[in-house]
Amino acid sequence: MILRGLISLLRLNLSDINILMTIAIGGALYLGELEEAAIIVTLFALGETLEEIGIARSLAALESLIEHAPKTAMLKGSRESAPVESVTVGDVIEIRPGNVIPLDGDVVAGTSLVEESAITGEPMPA
Repeated sequence: MILRGLISLLRLNLSDINILMTIAIGGALYLGELEEAAIIVTLFALGETLEEIGIARSLAALESLIEHAPKTAMLKGSRESAPVESVTVGDVIEIRPGNVIPLDGDVVAGTSLVEESAITGEPMPA
């Protein structure tokens, strides 16, 4: 009976972590292992809490990146910067040493090392 129920759950694709944890806790209780069930519940709750903390920190880091992103870009051949919203696909922007890159794009000329650890989490420049 239990096996048929598990097979039905798998067929319905309801095999997420909550179902698996419920099965583990139910199995521990069925076997009379109250301590094991309590440990499973505690570790699962701790894992969920740590996951929420990690997500909150990641969102805060992304918000900080967006907040500190440049609002203007220097178009190639221009002496004045333009708002990043006005830059269109195909425009060429100039990046000078030490500048923050305001937009995504392809390098059309020159070479440089770019410090991107705030985005990638890796300490070395790419």
